[in-house]
Amino acid sequence: YWMFAFLGMTFLTSAWAAADTAKAFDSAVDFAKIVLFSWFMTKIIKTEKELTTLMYVMFAGMLYVSIMVQWGVEWNWVNVEEAEVATGGTGAHLMMFMPMLILLALFGKWRERLFVIIVIPFVLNYMPNAESGSRSTLVMFVTSMIFLFIFAPGSIRFKAALPMSAAAAIFVFYLTPAEYWEDMASILAPQTEGSARSRFAINDASFAIIADYPHGVGYNNYSDVSMHYMSEEFLTDLGTRDAHNSYLKVMAEFGIVGFVIWIAGFFISWLYFRKVRKTMISGQTPTRLQLYALSFELGFMGITAGIWTHSYNDLDTLYWFIAFSCIVYNLHLKQSRTVTPAPVEETPLKVKLQQQFKP
Repeated sequence: YWMFAFLGMTFLTSAWAAADTAKAFDSAVDFAKIVLFSWFMTKIIKTEKELTTLMYVMFAGMLYVSIMVQWGVEWNWVNVEEAEVATGGTGAHLMMFMPMLILLALFGKWRERLFVIIVIPFVLNYMPNAESGSRSTLVMFVTSMIFLFIFAPGSIRFKAALPMSAAAAIFVFYLTPAEYWEDMASILAPQTEGSARSRFAINDASFAIIADYPHGVGYNNYSDVSMHYMSEEFLTDLGTRDAHNSYLKVMAEFGIVGFVIWIAGFFISWLYFRKVRKTMISGQTPTRLQLYALSFELGFMGITAGIWTHSYNDLDTLYWFIAFSCIVYNLHLKQSRTVTPAPVEETPLKVKLQQQFKP
């Protein structure tokens, strides 16, 4: 319902778009496709097996894109420009599913473990080979791993410590070249790199736009409006500039009300994941549904930091996770009703006495 409410805001704000009403309306139509696809998932996926099948499809896609971004370019199957366009938001997508790969490698069935152990190195190899969004991709990965050790029961944290340390060592010392870490150093010192430094000026412009347009400038009208709020040094060759911050872009384009609806949808979804994850007991092997809930929750928490520096509010995966929250929580309620025994009817005391002391 929150997704449909936000979809309504995308169409509503297109009526008063500050720069291009047609562009705002067309963007709202495109977003409606994401919402409908996510809604259809909640109607189609009714069993744990069906959800598992969907996850296998996701993992196969992750393996494919991770291979293509390096070897597809090297073998001239795709050119570099096409690879960068195709992987613009792929790093965020991969990192949202990365916790699930790790947890299935630890607790899945042996065939699943074998499959995800094959996939994980390719996904890690993707990170230094895709320049687009590389810093935010690393931030998402690190953030989700930190929350793994915060949210997961002690037995899972203990079991995950050694393989994750080994994977980190392989990633740092084998998969990533020295220049990758030179570029990543700008995460801690953003003033030392031009693109990272520009985020401060762009955020200032975003706050100014929000102050002038509290009702929003309209879907995808930010880049057309922002040119009036930034100096030329921060504009692209086209004379425009995107927000590079999902939170501020949503607030600037859909207003304060639209932002509240947008963030509320994700907050409610996180609560659904959390409710299922809280049923996990330390020392006991987690159920498949509990693993899914924890994995999705970690993916959610990981992206909260990454989308502060990129405009990923149109990323399909964000809204898929809202659908996943409904699916996982509904399956949890269904399984709880199945497992919980029916209450035994107590015989009233008066009837018991009458049965024992018959004349």
